[in-house]
Amino acid sequence: MSKAKDMPTPNSAWRRVVEYRRVAQFVGQKFSREGTRRMRLALWIAFFVVSNLLGVEAFKAAVTLPSDERLVPSLLTFPLIGLTAVSATRVLDAWRRRDDE
Repeated sequence: MSKAKDMPTPNSAWRRVVEYRRVAQFVGQKFSREGTRRMRLALWIAFFVVSNLLGVEAFKAAVTLPSDERLVPSLLTFPLIGLTAVSATRVLDAWRRRDDE
């Protein structure tokens, strides 16, 4: 009797397919606008600048602070460098997409 409760009915499976199609159509329409692409490019550029500045300041603090105070800045340097690299690739990708269309 518990198997009958766990098995999906044909209507529930069909509803999931319809909901998926509805969501997929919404996502496709949402990102096809030119203003959205420009805003995405601007936000990635802003994220790149902020993460780059934070990474530079953390690296400067890790190099110049005394040895007992440089642990946190030296640990923060590597993730901030990684964020800068990721944001740089996203900026270049958004820039290429803008030029392609």
